[in-house]
Amino acid sequence: MGKSTDANVCFGVKLEEGQEPWGNKDVQNWWLEVSGFEPSKEVFDSEGMLASGMTRLDVDRYMKERAEFLKKHPLPFREVNYCSSEFPMFILACPSSVITAHRGFPHNLSLWKQTVKDEEITALEYFFADHMDLDSYDPKWWICSYTD
Repeated sequence: MGKSTDANVCFGVKLEEGQEPWGNKDVQNWWLEVSGFEPSKEVFDSEGMLASGMTRLDVDRYMKERAEFLKKHPLPFREVNYCSSEFPMFILACPSSVITAHRGFPHNLSLWKQTVKDEEITALEYFFADHMDLDSYDPKWWICSYTD
């Protein structure tokens, strides 16, 4: 099986290896923690496994509550891996700015029409102020590759 390479264009902040505030956790689960998500019933144990005695109904209710919470408190960025699946390194990008061209499927860019929503830039700024230990950050347009 061969390798696949994708190209990404995005507007955001490039992090160096290990700068992600969520560490080794899943980014969405970390976001739920720091954003105050409190489900009516916790269905997973501390290791992320289904807790003892949970039913399909409990899981369905939890997933519905989670989806509703994320709709009201969306992750203010999209992770763009600019390295590889084995050695991930991330750009935290404004979600609407991310364009991906998968191998064999080129994407036509109209760069003079590429814009970023003001509210996404503001959300990214607040995220960095609240969760990142950086003296400064400078969001930019990036083009990068990703190898799977």
